[in-house]
Amino acid sequence: MGLLFIGAVARLLYDFTGVLSRRWSRLFSYNRVVLASVFSMIIGIGLLFLAHPRQLLTPSPSDAYLHALRLFVLGCMLVVFSLYTFVAALVLHAASLIRFKPTD
Repeated sequence: MGLLFIGAVARLLYDFTGVLSRRWSRLFSYNRVVLASVFSMIIGIGLLFLAHPRQLLTPSPSDAYLHALRLFVLGCMLVVFSLYTFVAALVLHAASLIRFKPTD
């Protein structure tokens, strides 16, 4: 996921025609990215609350412990991915504004 955004920023910086910049800006519109990030952040935090901390503090090979651990890991992943997607979209928009233009 990180390499996708880094590659997108690199292509935006060297897009002298502006076609790719408009396409990425349309695909990752600010409102859409904010809504998707907030939605996945809420789901991730909800999964963190569903994983009962008492079950995570007493490790045992029971099914309840493994279920709580899976919910906790999935919630953490959703929170991190939503933050990363939001920041990467901000960088994409900033890179589309500060493109290098060829000097003739």
